[in-house]
Amino acid sequence: MSVCLVQPVALREYDKHLIDLSLFEAADALIEAELITKEEIDQTIAQIRALAEDEKTVFGIPRVTQLCARN
Repeated sequence: MSVCLVQPVALREYDKHLIDLSLFEAADALIEAELITKEEIDQTIAQIRALAEDEKTVFGIPRVTQLCARN
């Protein structure tokens, strides 16, 4: 058996925009659950988009755990 932790990162602008697009898709549910206001989510998405356009930034994507086992 082997276990591997993978920490993906986004280096290119195109890949980094997956973060703001994901947040955009979740926005209505987050607002409906009263976890954030429309103004706050709009501001956060704008900040993420600005960072995505900066070629000096690197975005960390959520860690993935992979488990391989043979019987």
